[in-house]
Amino acid sequence: MIKNWTGDGQRRIAFTIIELLVALAIATLLTAIALPSLKEGMRTSSLSRSAGIVQGAFVNARAQAIRTGRPFGVVIERIRRSIGDGTADQLDFFAANYATRMYYVQSPIEYRGDTEDAVCYPVFETAASALLPGIAAPQFLVAPRIFFPQRSAGLLYAAAGPSPSLAAQNLLTAGTRFSLGDSGYVFEIERAEKVTGYTTDMVDRLTGASVFQFNEIGTLVDFNFVGTTPETRTQTGVYRPNNTLLTPAATQPAQFHEARFPGGIEPYQGISFRFLTNPIPAALAPVTLVGKSVIDLSISGPTEDPLAFGTQAIFDSTPGVDAPAMSANVQFNNIAVMFSPDGKVDSVYYDQRLVAGNTVTGFVPQRLVTGTTLAFNVGFVDGVLDNIDDGARFPEHIDGTDYQVTGNDFPLNDPQPPLALEVSQTPNFANTDCVWINIQPSSGAVTQVGVAGQPPPGVFSNYYGLGPVPGQSARNVMRYRLLQARKLASGGTVQ
Repeated sequence: MIKNWTGDGQRRIAFTIIELLVALAIATLLTAIALPSLKEGMRTSSLSRSAGIVQGAFVNARAQAIRTGRPFGVVIERIRRSIGDGTADQLDFFAANYATRMYYVQSPIEYRGDTEDAVCYPVFETAASALLPGIAAPQFLVAPRIFFPQRSAGLLYAAAGPSPSLAAQNLLTAGTRFSLGDSGYVFEIERAEKVTGYTTDMVDRLTGASVFQFNEIGTLVDFNFVGTTPETRTQTGVYRPNNTLLTPAATQPAQFHEARFPGGIEPYQGISFRFLTNPIPAALAPVTLVGKSVIDLSISGPTEDPLAFGTQAIFDSTPGVDAPAMSANVQFNNIAVMFSPDGKVDSVYYDQRLVAGNTVTGFVPQRLVTGTTLAFNVGFVDGVLDNIDDGARFPEHIDGTDYQVTGNDFPLNDPQPPLALEVSQTPNFANTDCVWINIQPSSGAVTQVGVAGQPPPGVFSNYYGLGPVPGQSARNVMRYRLLQARKLASGGTVQ
């Protein structure tokens, strides 16, 4: 330090260039030491804020459902809905596997058909005798189905396969609930099929005569019923073994099943219907996560299928066989969680692939009603895995794991198995700084809990029963790793 005096008697103080350089070097060193900790602290703080935003969105949607008396929910919007086209090794699942934005949705008004007098027809279909179609012997099953004429339900006809309209399927699809007459929403679409010139017969078991016939273009619906199974009873009748000689000598006694249509519905009679269509956006502002925090959909889903919401798991749902190709201009749909007016989880909407040959031609939302915990991972964007099967070997490979790499499959990261996965950022499922947002279906309660760490390979294998014999797939190992990561939400036990 240089000290000198000015002409008026005041002292002036200055630093030498060497002293300044030393001070600058010390400051740089201290900054280099503190900066990583500061950055990590900021990342963790941003993630904590984002987890609160996600939890708050679900809580708000539940409150809106209770307040309005109508199903209300949240959509988790994928950053990108397209993963490209071509063979699996040309696809990019990454950006379609996470979200930074959520918006609110509500159930729209009911779809009651295209005319005021629109009706459908509950019918029974039988695997009839080849000799006399329409007459069912005891070994032939009786299947209750519902026929919707196109003139009554054009939207349903458009949504039905083959060649469905994806726009129509956004409103009506597998899992959509509907009511017949005053039954309430106890019916649920399992499959809808376009039929042309459809005919079904109600055959008198004593005479073999057709007493009901219906012939029209429309939609034939297989359905699930929330309630007791249809009652059946056995009746004695007459079976005519051929279709040409209907004489008393050609008949023989037989037993016939008499079934009641589910829900006490009268079969073969026109009845009104109402569909509870899929959700539409609500007039509330969307919410956005902060920083580099994301909702990692590749490792989110119900306990029964913890990978369910990931695009790779949806696209390649059977990893043991050759992965299908992807058609051009095909997009995934977003994830929706709906709450019912009593505060419980009403349903979850996520994608089901449509396959023609060995090509995925589209994705349609399917409705899931689950009794297990829904878990959404709030993590970091650089903690999202490129290939979900790579997670099976983090932190280490598990002996006996088959990574099921087939022709044109989506590539695993180098170094290849059985070497452990090398990463620059800990994957979200193994990062204890990350958070699970859990939703209990039976109560609708929304909670926040940390990610549990992954144990050593030996402990992990023993706990989940893994090993060289008989071995296990990487996809299943990844499911076990997610169950392990969620253990803090269940008191340390497998959910």
